[in-house]
Amino acid sequence: LSWSNCCQGRTGRGNQRPQAGVSQSVTGRERTSGKRERFQNMLIRQMESEDVFQAAEIEKKRFSMPWSPEGFKGALAYEDNIILVAEEEGRIAGYACVYVSFDEGELTNIAVEPEYRGRGIGLMLMKELKHRAETKSVSKIVLEVRVSNATAISLYEKCGFKNLGTRKNFYEQPVEDAYIMAWQAEEI
Repeated sequence: LSWSNCCQGRTGRGNQRPQAGVSQSVTGRERTSGKRERFQNMLIRQMESEDVFQAAEIEKKRFSMPWSPEGFKGALAYEDNIILVAEEEGRIAGYACVYVSFDEGELTNIAVEPEYRGRGIGLMLMKELKHRAETKSVSKIVLEVRVSNATAISLYEKCGFKNLGTRKNFYEQPVEDAYIMAWQAEEI
């Protein structure tokens, strides 16, 4: 398997490949379009048990049926899962979770604090998720996304995910269809 260039150059790191098992840290700040400040003093690292409360708070802001702190703790109990946070100065700005089973993963959730959205944090999380998945010999990651969530769909497409089809009435509160999307690692 080879490292994919998901989101290449979008986090200010160019083609540099992070080392396996090493957290990614980007320093400095960059102005973008004069309106938003791109936070790049982020540490992308494995979620720890003390992070579950902040992650659950973000989850409540983003989803109609959020995970609880216990849900995150349950996910952390399986060491094969890839659960990352984006942290800036002790504050969790976002997180992402992939359940891993053999050579496949399922992106169960990804979210960014509302005030941090639009600043590349989701892209950074996805890039690191894919890298860590490849180091665990995960060759495919699948996900479901609301058909109305254009922002998430755009992010997934930028990171090489393809739309495979639709699950009717997959989501509740409100009821909505989901696209099934998948990313396949490159074979060498």
